[in-house]
Amino acid sequence: MSLLKRLFGSAPKSDAQDKAAGVAAIGQGKDASRGPAPLAASAENDAERTASEAQARIAAGRFGDALALVDAALQAAPGAPALLLARARALAAWGRVGEAQDAFLQAEAMGARNGEPQLQRGLALLRAGRAEDALRPLEEALAAGAGWSAAQCGIASSLTGQRRLDEARHRLAEALRERPDDVGCLIALGNLMLGKADHAAAETQFRRAVAVAESSAVAWLHLGVALDRQGRLAEAVEAFERAVRFESPADEGLDSFVNLSVALRDAGCTQEAIELLEANLPLRPSVHGYRAYATALLTLGRLDVAWRYYAYRWVDEPQLSLRPDFGRPVWTGQDLQGKTIL
Repeated sequence: MSLLKRLFGSAPKSDAQDKAAGVAAIGQGKDASRGPAPLAASAENDAERTASEAQARIAAGRFGDALALVDAALQAAPGAPALLLARARALAAWGRVGEAQDAFLQAEAMGARNGEPQLQRGLALLRAGRAEDALRPLEEALAAGAGWSAAQCGIASSLTGQRRLDEARHRLAEALRERPDDVGCLIALGNLMLGKADHAAAETQFRRAVAVAESSAVAWLHLGVALDRQGRLAEAVEAFERAVRFESPADEGLDSFVNLSVALRDAGCTQEAIELLEANLPLRPSVHGYRAYATALLTLGRLDVAWRYYAYRWVDEPQLSLRPDFGRPVWTGQDLQGKTIL
């Protein structure tokens, strides 16, 4: 699984109850040039309360509910920056990156000047794999004083995505000199070391992170990866078990149980890995999870079921880019009488 995704979180593919139909266009007509009209104090307080409640729903993974709440409030206060920011956050967390970009720009245009629109816009671009485009808004967010840790890590990830590894490492080293216990920067630096195959150095950074934040599922997950890549399977299993234990709704998409299952399989506990996946995948399905399930089934020789799930390898990297395109339909078991199969 993508370590960058694990750091910043991975948005789910769907969510129930998407009630959002969009909000009315803002800033149109003859008064648009005058800029946003200020809200009354009571309306501003209401907007802040609604935004706070929406953020709680986002943290719980209830993206559709958060969006519906904000859109209803925007009918009464269509220009409220706090509500526009909350709407953009919900869209970004849900993985609706294009809509989130527009929403962050709209929030900025309506008076959100604290750097958060730029920060969230940059992070959303990172999640969409647009590392180069993410750099400028993240630099602007840092200059505005928004989300110091997230901005620093985001900038480093943007540089890493552009293969500017030395610049990324320098950025994180500078950040950690200023704030040596910043968990996000420690994890980002460890991630960078993993990318350079310096697994021991990565382990050092991840151990610093778990020492600072012992209940961080993300930190334990990354430590498990570093240990696994050094062949220290028993320690990796223990780290992944801690990641599973500490996961919360805010860690939506982390799915540490998949990493744990792979480590268990590699350690020879294949049946235990299968049982773990069968218990969790119905409620938390993922491409990575089904691939791990297929590999575990293959290991035990359960080929009839395994091959069906192993097809998931074609919808994710690196196999996605390697899949040949023959310009012909894939055989799905239909009659081949009079036909040719390649």
